[in-house]
Amino acid sequence: FDCVNSVFLTFFLQDAVRFFLLCEGGLAEDGDFSLDRLFFKMKGELADNYGNLVGRVTSANINPMNLFPSKPSSVTSGIHRREEEEYIAHLKGLKGHVEKQYEEANLPGAVSLLLDSIRLGNRYFQLNEPWKIASKLKKEKEMDLSARKELEVEWNRIIYNTLEGLRIVTIMMQPIMPDSTKRILDKLGIKKEERDWKRAVFGHEGNHQLQDPSIPFKAFQIPDYTPSTSNV
Repeated sequence: FDCVNSVFLTFFLQDAVRFFLLCEGGLAEDGDFSLDRLFFKMKGELADNYGNLVGRVTSANINPMNLFPSKPSSVTSGIHRREEEEYIAHLKGLKGHVEKQYEEANLPGAVSLLLDSIRLGNRYFQLNEPWKIASKLKKEKEMDLSARKELEVEWNRIIYNTLEGLRIVTIMMQPIMPDSTKRILDKLGIKKEERDWKRAVFGHEGNHQLQDPSIPFKAFQIPDYTPSTSNV
């Protein structure tokens, strides 16, 4: 990776390049470097997968109260109960699997598990369509109180589980992308003393406001040229 010099790092997000290099070769191996793969990773994994989920779940249309909701008392009783139970079980077991990869200095393996978890979070979020619930709560001011309460509980559960998944993943991604994960945890309103490894478990109490720093990766665009490929 000697070709990745300081001039190159000024053009791209340093954390994103760090993420790419550790994904491709880790600490023990040399890897094949190509700008095509760098662009693919930055756009496909960081912008469209990671940053997009952070942006959607914290957006004003879906989360108008700018809230990390309180921890739900139970899972849904609706049609997506099985999927929700599976997602929560995945989050509860994630730390042990990622920890093992870090202990073995297998950084590509750790990153792969974390990216898979973000993809599951995106799938969970998409499946439950919280934007529809937020729209109903905004438009139907005169709805029956019990119906409104039911929708609010549903919204709370979906937003909490999505943000909780992002919180857990982002804590464990800190060794890979320290600056960007700091910005995301700031956005989620996670206190500095609550970002250590032991906190990367399901069950954060929530019930606090999100913050307003910019979201990393959200607007990354591939430059308008076809890069050449060089192997190192």
